[in-house]
Amino acid sequence: MKIYIIQLIIIIFLIFIRNKITKKQMNIILFIYFIFLAIVAGLRFEIGTDYINYNNIYKYSEILIKDSPKERGFYAINLLFQKLNINFQMSLMIFSIVSNFLMYYGIIKLSKNPAISTFLYLATGMYYSFFNITRQGLAIAFILLAIYLLIKKRFILYYIIITIIALVFHRTAIILFIVPLIMKINIKTKYILLTFITIIVAQYFNLINRLVFYINDILKLPYGMYKEKLLESVGVNPLNMVIPTLLIIIIVIFKNQLIQRNKVNKLFINISYIHYIFTVLSLGFIYYSRIAIYFELYILILVPELNIIIGDWLETIRISSSKYFKFLNGKYGIFLDIVIVLLFFMYIALRLSQGIYGIVPYRYSIDLF
Repeated sequence: MKIYIIQLIIIIFLIFIRNKITKKQMNIILFIYFIFLAIVAGLRFEIGTDYINYNNIYKYSEILIKDSPKERGFYAINLLFQKLNINFQMSLMIFSIVSNFLMYYGIIKLSKNPAISTFLYLATGMYYSFFNITRQGLAIAFILLAIYLLIKKRFILYYIIITIIALVFHRTAIILFIVPLIMKINIKTKYILLTFITIIVAQYFNLINRLVFYINDILKLPYGMYKEKLLESVGVNPLNMVIPTLLIIIIVIFKNQLIQRNKVNKLFINISYIHYIFTVLSLGFIYYSRIAIYFELYILILVPELNIIIGDWLETIRISSSKYFKFLNGKYGIFLDIVIVLLFFMYIALRLSQGIYGIVPYRYSIDLF
């Protein structure tokens, strides 16, 4: 676990020195840091819940590409690696480099505070999840690039093309075609709260799971294999709801300020709503969390924005009632950085120590050739 703690300590250090260096210098340092992240992930050996599964995909890709109806693109890439005499360990390294470079590029282009966003990439567990969900990790990284192109360049066609590429790696990426449709929608808070309450109640009575498979039976979709598990309500730990719930409350409170700061935040606010809905659904069936993780990208963008907004809000309170916040002496940025770091560091340290990702202790192999 030491290597993961070192990763976290380095990025925390960068958070607190970011105002001492230029934006260009920070981007260069973060590029080097992401190389470090890619190497650690790429050298992993026999750790992670899906390591054996991906090894088997590599070994039997020629058979899978013929017999399996799903993710044939990923099998084709593995088959190509075999034909080029690229071994399994090197294939992991290549996938790791691609996914981490795309995450780096998306973060420096979209985030107001790339250092905090990079910390959150690790501390939310997204980076460590990619050790297990290699295919989906690649899809998520491509989607972050697609969102950047959609926002900054207004290239809807590029978004669609990249989403199709993401589908090559994981079919669940199909849900991301919804993103361009919610880009400019401003949903009233009362409707959002009503939706959340409805989803929570429906999930409590297992109504949504039953509805999903009723539709599956009618349309004869190929997902009946999940029916028994879903109706048994095998879900994620309810503690997983703590941070998403805290964040969604803060986002709802500061929604107007977020939109005033940047109209683009409207998209990420809507993405946060979708993430929360699927996180609630995952309490009843764990596979909904596979969909939720696509929308978890909002955390990387909105938390740095909220950091600024809440700092301004605290300054307003200090002016009107200085005795409550006098001890901060206007240093709200540092104070909020500490709060974010402590909250998420404790969260990820606990999950790593509990073996949630199956990557402790870290083992590696340098057999790349």
